Amino acid sequence: MLIKKREDQVKGAWRYIFLLSIFSLIIVIPYAWLVARAFTTNTGEFTLSNWSFMWKETPYFRGLVLPVVWKSFGLSLLFASGTAILMLALTIPTAYAISRTKFPGRPLLTKLMIILDAFPTVALLIGFFYVLNAFGLMNSYFGVILIKVGMSLPGTIWLMKSFFDHVPWELEWAAIVDGATRFKTFTKIIIPVVKPGAAVILINSFLSGWGEYILLNLFIIGKSTTMSTFIGMTLNNEGKIAVPFGILAAASLLYVIPVVILFSISQKTLLSVQQGGIKN
Repeated sequence: MLIKKREDQVKGAWRYIFLLSIFSLIIVIPYAWLVARAFTTNTGEFTLSNWSFMWKETPYFRGLVLPVVWKSFGLSLLFASGTAILMLALTIPTAYAISRTKFPGRPLLTKLMIILDAFPTVALLIGFFYVLNAFGLMNSYFGVILIKVGMSLPGTIWLMKSFFDHVPWELEWAAIVDGATRFKTFTKIIIPVVKPGAAVILINSFLSGWGEYILLNLFIIGKSTTMSTFIGMTLNNEGKIAVPFGILAAASLLYVIPVVILFSISQKTLLSVQQGGIKN
């Protein structure tokens, strides 16, 4: 009886593995095509000419030229890193304060954070234009970073608050009784416990900045492009691809590499679950 039950469980597991494999192929095949196409010609021969945009300007549509990619790559890293760092710097202390203190209007504030997080960015583009223009931040990367952070801040604060809510008060009390200051307790005791949550916010904010296209395309005029707008340059005015597929695949593959590296570095932190012990 037990053997038959075990066999049924194994068969059921293999069914799930088969279904997951099918769904995984839907995701893996486009990436496999991307890698293969980035290193081959239209006839299937191996070539590195698709990567020519890395060391020289590449003509692509009616006399237009695709610039060397590294300046766009550096601007994207700077923009995404600035977005992630500012987001984390504002989110952690704010979420901690809301989680640990009681003040008038606190329940209303938490509800407003959920409502504000639901606002679509596109619906506020005209308002963003007037605000940036009024503060002299039009055509400024810092202005776009402020918009990105401001729109995502309510959601990230709500997420980080849930991590702080699950940290027991006893951890802080024990540290304070042992002579630690509130700041030292926060940095040495609380932050290590909620590090996975901070990593999630850091990665999501970086990816949001790395993939931003609409705001940069609207509010940055006449300046060097980022990677997202660089790839957007491969389309003509009719929305059709204006460069060979090999060049587009190579640029897209280069666009994905920092994301893969970031996830590889932070994978251990994201999967870790830390628990604090309390001394009697």
